[in-house]
Amino acid sequence: MKKFNIVFLYLVCYWVLFIVTCKPSSTGRQKRNIGSPGSISINKRKQIGQGNGLTSGIVKTQVLPCAEGTLIAAPAELSKDEQIERDRVYDQLKQSVIRYRAQIVNEIGKFQANIDEINKKIKKNGGKTVIDDKGTELEALSMPRFEEVSVKFLSPALVQNIYSSLGHDVKVINHLGRIISSLNLSETPQAKDTKSKGPQAQLLDISYNILFALSSITNLAIQVTNEYLDGPRLTDLARSKSIQNLVELNNHVDEFMQTRAQFIEKIKNEILRVKIRAGHAEGMLEVLQKIMGPETDIVLAFEFTKQKAAIIQCSVNNLLSVL
Repeated sequence: MKKFNIVFLYLVCYWVLFIVTCKPSSTGRQKRNIGSPGSISINKRKQIGQGNGLTSGIVKTQVLPCAEGTLIAAPAELSKDEQIERDRVYDQLKQSVIRYRAQIVNEIGKFQANIDEINKKIKKNGGKTVIDDKGTELEALSMPRFEEVSVKFLSPALVQNIYSSLGHDVKVINHLGRIISSLNLSETPQAKDTKSKGPQAQLLDISYNILFALSSITNLAIQVTNEYLDGPRLTDLARSKSIQNLVELNNHVDEFMQTRAQFIEKIKNEILRVKIRAGHAEGMLEVLQKIMGPETDIVLAFEFTKQKAAIIQCSVNNLLSVL
């Protein structure tokens, strides 16, 4: 137990040190249809268009391109009423960013507390299965072997991002680990020609895509709240005279975080529904393609958050450039 806590604390510390800059390295298995976190694309042929209805009830504005340096400067001076409105809008933006930033960090502490509580209950019960008040079996965390997909996922920072994108749900994390272990991916040869890839090689590709999407969607959230809208940049926006642009920026941030939340719930449910069929590569491939196919809700939501993050970065840069 103490050994596990030490390992976990090391993982958390490592994750915090690289919270903004963590990206898959260029070593290990070759990238599989997805770019780096800064240019994420599960399938370049399936870019999200404008107003595709990615996630009902969430998308309030279309995902329109943002060109840096094109913002029209607001009037030199705001009236007293306009200043009051600007301050109100800015405060909404500031509170949203602070809330989302804290949410990501607090998730880690809650996860550790949950793991400790489950381990205590299992130990108290003599190592036997423990059922909670809702009739659900409590599981201890089994460290998943994501490195079977790629050595890139040995990175504690990337693993922590994956946990976060699974809602720090131990049951879901464990089941994803069992799915990956059942695929025998560490023994899968790499095929250079995509057309010549058999089911086993395709399973390796899609497993990489799943882990990369999970890691990247949280990394994007970290970049939005800790880099694009870090303390100094967020403070500077208080002087902006572009009220409407501040409103739009706040909407973009809300839509990004809400879509990420829906992505998390959707992929958790999909993972738990997967019935493991060890040794049946074609059957497992069909199941996983339903999760990560180019037109699935999960992939569309992922692409949406990627584009939203780019718009947020561009919008902030434009607002700061005319101060």
